[in-house]
Amino acid sequence: MQVDRSMASGFRLDRSHAFTLVELLVVFVVIGVLISSVLVAGTALITRAKVRNTQAVLQIVREAVEEFKREGPSIITARQGPPEERVSYRNRYGPYPPDETEMFTKQGLPGCTGASCKTLAVGRAEFVPAPRGSTGYPDMKFYTVGNDAADLEHRDLLAMVIAIEMYTESAAAILEKIPDSNWSPGTLDASGDPRQFLDRGEDMNAIWDADVDMAVRYIVDDWGVPLGYLAQRDYDPDTAADTVSSNALDWNQTATEMIKLNGGQPIIMSYGPNGREQLTSDVQNVDNRTTCLPGDWVDPQDYQRISDPYNTDNVYADPALNEKLARERAEP
Repeated sequence: MQVDRSMASGFRLDRSHAFTLVELLVVFVVIGVLISSVLVAGTALITRAKVRNTQAVLQIVREAVEEFKREGPSIITARQGPPEERVSYRNRYGPYPPDETEMFTKQGLPGCTGASCKTLAVGRAEFVPAPRGSTGYPDMKFYTVGNDAADLEHRDLLAMVIAIEMYTESAAAILEKIPDSNWSPGTLDASGDPRQFLDRGEDMNAIWDADVDMAVRYIVDDWGVPLGYLAQRDYDPDTAADTVSSNALDWNQTATEMIKLNGGQPIIMSYGPNGREQLTSDVQNVDNRTTCLPGDWVDPQDYQRISDPYNTDNVYADPALNEKLARERAEP
């Protein structure tokens, strides 16, 4: 039988163009690289978008803080205790909202002792949960909401929001420009009631009463982590032992030095894309505090650096502060 040469040659041609296993593997590798590149590029775009949105929220907060200063609420001239023990709000926090809920406790501002000390909240109030012990306040907690049932989480931010909403209508109206997605009710108990609030009842029994008590809210960045806020503190590096603050000295030191670097304005910030990882109990434990802002300033010989890698992607309300901190990190 005669073989059709054209068919045979065609068959041989098809075989010569079939993919080998090596060629298929190369194709799969190329496709994988392309997919990875698209994913990386997409992730970068999403991150940049979140940074922009977070910067917009920070600018709203900054505007509200400045409006608080312009409005000059009566709280900034408050005095407590006998003359020899008085601590003025303005001397401690300047003309800006506070960064510590200590002023919303029965003890009031640090440095005031005796029966005349009282909360600076309008009317009666006690911040819940109350500070542990009778002489001081627990160290600031930075644990992300939902990660830990920690006492007084992010008290700096809560104090700022409470003061703005309680004392300045115009500044409070500015805060309402913040999208709902950037507000969080904070930690809730099993029944859905807030764990942190201002107890405004007559008995002040630390039990939530929706009719009289004041709920507190967090402002969160686009990664769902509460913002950070630092106001002027009474820390003096030359007389640290005599400071009237009962909180950690390194927190005061951080506030003082960073605000100096920021031209005297409060620090309003987000912990950035890795904030949820950074602000966990696994990282923020007693033995390793270097990943939060105070940790970078603990050493008196090196307190002008924000050096920990975790802090390098922080987002600040003032873009110029980013540049200043970058220069600080670059210096030997």
